[in-house]
Amino acid sequence: MTTDVAKAIVDILDENDDFHELNRGLLFSVESVHYDNRTELLTIELTNSDIHGNIDDGQPVQSYTGKEVSLKRFLNQGKESRERIPENMHPIIEDIFRLREAVEREFPQKVKNGKHQYGVKKYSKYNKGAVVGRSLFYQSDLIYLVPKGIVYPVTSAFRALISIDPATEKYAWKKDPLDVWNILGNRLAAIVWDEKEENPEYLGKSRNLWSNLFKEVLLYILV
Repeated sequence: MTTDVAKAIVDILDENDDFHELNRGLLFSVESVHYDNRTELLTIELTNSDIHGNIDDGQPVQSYTGKEVSLKRFLNQGKESRERIPENMHPIIEDIFRLREAVEREFPQKVKNGKHQYGVKKYSKYNKGAVVGRSLFYQSDLIYLVPKGIVYPVTSAFRALISIDPATEKYAWKKDPLDVWNILGNRLAAIVWDEKEENPEYLGKSRNLWSNLFKEVLLYILV
């Protein structure tokens, strides 16, 4: 896709209600972005913790482990409910993509800041400084890959920064998520690294990891 992916996604959130959305208990994860050249259809899959039923110790782990079930629950909410979600989320949508981009690009350096070598992990796909992939939204060159099993729980932790106006149901940030990432990124990376896990699938399914990351961000805004 040659157009600006991030802008296309923000535009389509206002136009299309047939995708897996975010809602209360926000999870800032994206499973896939697919563009069909024939139909010119852009499809994005996000998550909604109302759909997940606030399970797994309050952590929306099912967004990683049970995407098909979550999508069916979303579709069962009804058209009116689905249409409200992107409208209510509009004030924070673009920041969500920027945050996801920051995690995907900067997580390896946050690990290095803790005196660890991210490149020793097989899942990093590190190859002597060569470009091994591109970021999901902004197509930035990556010399390390950060698997979804890490991106999901780390980015999800920032839902602790969300407030919802009880009158309008509009979403807003309590603090700028990128500022908080810059402050807490090293600590969040250390929490993931301390798991000492080589399989990112395990990390993505770990209730304990999701909970610890979320509590770290929540504690920051409470202090």
